[in-house]
Amino acid sequence: MPEQDEREQHEDLADGAPSRRPPTWLVVLAAVVALLAAGTAGHALGAARSTPDTASAEAGFARDMRDHHLQAVLMSDIVRDRTTDPDLRYLEC
Repeated sequence: MPEQDEREQHEDLADGAPSRRPPTWLVVLAAVVALLAAGTAGHALGAARSTPDTASAEAGFARDMRDHHLQAVLMSDIVRDRTTDPDLRYLEC
């Protein structure tokens, strides 16, 4: 593939007209730089966000998880109080 690019550039120069296409490595480098710049900007914008509002999806999720985990603790207490299985009793320690 690099040989083909070189041949095309030499053919353009043989006609006396300068090559109008940039080298492939320069195009790839420009694409990488553009992707890095976009990623950096996206990260900076995401990090600059303020604390979620109480009505936000993040706050709602945290409330739901709080309730969910409280239910799990309560169920564990019920099992601990009612079981006769020695292995389950051992887990309470």
